[in-house]
Amino acid sequence: MQANELVDQVLQIESDQGRLTGLSPERLKALRAACHIETDKQLSAAEQLLQTQPTQETVLALYDAERSRDVQQISASIDRSGAVLVALGITPVEFTPAMWDAVGSCAIGGHFGKLDLLANYYASHWGDPAHGTHAIDAVLNARRGAAAGSGSAATIRSVTAPAATRGGQSNAAAAAGMYLGLFSILLSFIGIIPILAVVFSAIGLAKAGDREGKGRGQAWTGLVLGILYTFVYLYQYGHLG
Repeated sequence: MQANELVDQVLQIESDQGRLTGLSPERLKALRAACHIETDKQLSAAEQLLQTQPTQETVLALYDAERSRDVQQISASIDRSGAVLVALGITPVEFTPAMWDAVGSCAIGGHFGKLDLLANYYASHWGDPAHGTHAIDAVLNARRGAAAGSGSAATIRSVTAPAATRGGQSNAAAAAGMYLGLFSILLSFIGIIPILAVVFSAIGLAKAGDREGKGRGQAWTGLVLGILYTFVYLYQYGHLG
């Protein structure tokens, strides 16, 4: 997914959910710029490496390290000083919590986009055609056995925290399920993503009843996409007849 597409998708979702209502044109401009900066920052880690014609082991090492990152590490890398915006000639504005949530979502999307770039590069250079873009995961899992389980735990941490900052009555699980469902559209070859979309969306639906229905729409979106792309993944890799 290109950075422009990812930023547009995240901001559209946030807007549809009413989280960006009432923002001034100056704030919207600053928000879009901040989202682009953080998305590009994530993607550039892969893009710069791939321009050097890296070895197979170098790509495997970066992919393995990046897929284990959690949201605290990604959030810590977000520049909240506004200095970059000033350098770009954009008037600095005070970001609301909802605006920072959107920036965090873009950073997470860029993180998954980075994994996508590495997986596609590996598949085109060294991958087993039978595994397609899933080849890099197949190799790492075969080498490390239990690595898939630890990677799942890291992914769980990485998708829940941003939404949790929206307050005690937020539905973090529903938001996480929705974003995982959306990422499944282009990253279904990473089988754990649509599966996690189903898990978090189901939890989000259960919690919606205790939160006056908050997050129910997000949870249903994530659940439908998660189930759909779980079947897509199973079909693509021969697990379904």
